[in-house]
Amino acid sequence: MPELAEYLDTQDRRYFAGKSELENVPAPQTTKRFNMALTREFKETIKARMERDPGFRKALLARAAQALLAGETDIGKSMLRDYINATVGFQDLGADIDKTPESLMRMLSATGNPRTNNLMEIFEYLQQAEGIQLVVKSI
Repeated sequence: MPELAEYLDTQDRRYFAGKSELENVPAPQTTKRFNMALTREFKETIKARMERDPGFRKALLARAAQALLAGETDIGKSMLRDYINATVGFQDLGADIDKTPESLMRMLSATGNPRTNNLMEIFEYLQQAEGIQLVVKSI
């Protein structure tokens, strides 16, 4: 699977490659995690990128699955929520898998605790809608 950086614009890549103007700024000396609300502009930027770049869209879905399998549930749920918002939407997803949109949003919220069968049902639907099949491989 291609790396996410392959789907970034050339200007964006330098930040992921460590060649930004900030590379000489020391990393913070804290292990405390901060949850920052994403701005509407950022979410719209991601949605626009997903609409114009199918590779980026597929990579985001694959990364959400990877994060969940790696035990990074908060990150995986957040990525999955962004993916759904930018593609099929919670209304259509809920109608097709016989769950209310509110229930789906609650499952994928920061405090949500979705059951495995619900996650698998969501991924099955999204893979079919995207026309891909995610595969687990040992590394």
